Amino acid sequence: MTVGERIQLSRKRMGMNQVDFAAKINVSKQTLYKYENNLITNIPSDKIEAVANLCHVTPAYLMGWNNEANSTSNEQHFDQDLVIIQREKSKMSAKDQAKLMNILKANFDDYNWEEDDSGNIE
Repeated sequence: MTVGERIQLSRKRMGMNQVDFAAKINVSKQTLYKYENNLITNIPSDKIEAVANLCHVTPAYLMGWNNEANSTSNEQHFDQDLVIIQREKSKMSAKDQAKLMNILKANFDDYNWEEDDSGNIE
């Protein structure tokens, strides 16, 4: 699989169209099209990093250096709920994104994360 194919697959997994995705990584739709269709193969490293961050994958995966989309040194697992939240957040205005983050933060602040003796979170 080429770098362009991995970018396209990652974008589609995020549920984003080319226009929105291109805007998020700060390139034109035409440039993204060229990346995805291997018309530009020397993709700047800052754009690889932007795609990786947006799609929650590693730059190494995008470059084809490993086949694990989300492997890290800690072997963190890909959380589908976070992908859904990120995808929906990306569709919101900056004001609505801030509201969403305030709601999440308020809920986490109010949540009691103490473990009981059984290891369950109360």
